[in-house]
Amino acid sequence: MTYGWAILVIGVVMVALWQWGVFNPQGNVRPSFLGFWGVVPMDFQYKTNGDLVFSFQNSVIDGDINITAINITISDKDKYSTGQLASPINISSGQVTTWPLSHLVSILPSGKAGQSYNLHVTIEYVDDRLGADRKFRSSGTISGTIESV
Repeated sequence: MTYGWAILVIGVVMVALWQWGVFNPQGNVRPSFLGFWGVVPMDFQYKTNGDLVFSFQNSVIDGDINITAINITISDKDKYSTGQLASPINISSGQVTTWPLSHLVSILPSGKAGQSYNLHVTIEYVDDRLGADRKFRSSGTISGTIESV
């Protein structure tokens, strides 16, 4: 192997590590989500006062959905739930709806601006094409840094 190939391999490794945030001196976590199907949290903001705002996208093809409950787990001990929503969140196929969790109550703990978080979110919903008695779940993880109010 020549020195050129060795330098190329080291360069590729450095770019990969940089993309993963290894060289991030401030420790900021980029907002991201992993998992989810059917209903996807395309954008989210966790604020220092404990408020959480979601922008949900309906990715069900040719079907309207109604979100009936949202469950959030921070750790094994810290679990929060909206319970059954009195008025479900209606989202048409392909549309995005912004919804602050504080519509019900500010349930998440407050935190410092810039502090990272990792939340497991389960969204229960009904697909209008299949009837109200058949519920589905979209779940995954969202992460980022807490934003100031």
